[in-house]
This record gives sequence, C-alpha cells and structure tokens, in this order.
Amino acid sequence: MRAEELTSAVKRLIQGEEGIIPALRLVEAADIGDELAEQLKGLIEKRRIRFLFQAKADGADVDMSDLSYEAVIASLEDLTEECLTSAPMEQTSWIS
Repeated sequence: MRAEELTSAVKRLIQGEEGIIPALRLVEAADIGDELAEQLKGLIEKRRIRFLFQAKADGADVDMSDLSYEAVIASLEDLTEECLTSAPMEQTSWIS
C-alpha cells in the first residue's frame, strides 16, 4: 500500500471512535518507514484524545490519566485548525 493510500485509509478509519484500533493495526502491519508510521500514530492519537474528551463532555467516566499535556494541546490545536479550515467564513467571523 502506498503512503497516500495508507494515510487516506487511516483518516477514514479514525472518523469514528471504533476505527482507532483498526487504524493502529493497519499502521503496524504496513511496510512503511518509521517517520510515516510516527506521523500516522500521532494523527490517530490526536483523534483518540478528541474522542475521550467528547465522551467526558457527554458525562462518561473516562480515565485520562495517561494523557500528556503536550498530546492534549496537540489534539486541541488540530481540532482548532480543522474547524477553521472547514467552516465557512461567516460562521467563524466571531473568532477574529
């Protein structure tokens, strides 16, 4: 599997919480370089953190003791960037 195809597959899988483990397995099984593997694992981890926070906000009892400050900040930065690039300008004009 080519790097672009693998990246697309991982992004599709992690759109839902149930895709986190399959995405990790896919990356582990892929014959790719260490740099790409780490990038994809980082992407998966950011999404996993987002799902944890969503569950917590919904009132679930979620253990977040294994999360590092840096990982949480990276996940929030990723979410912010995603929101700013995908939302129409009229919806985000209050941010500026």
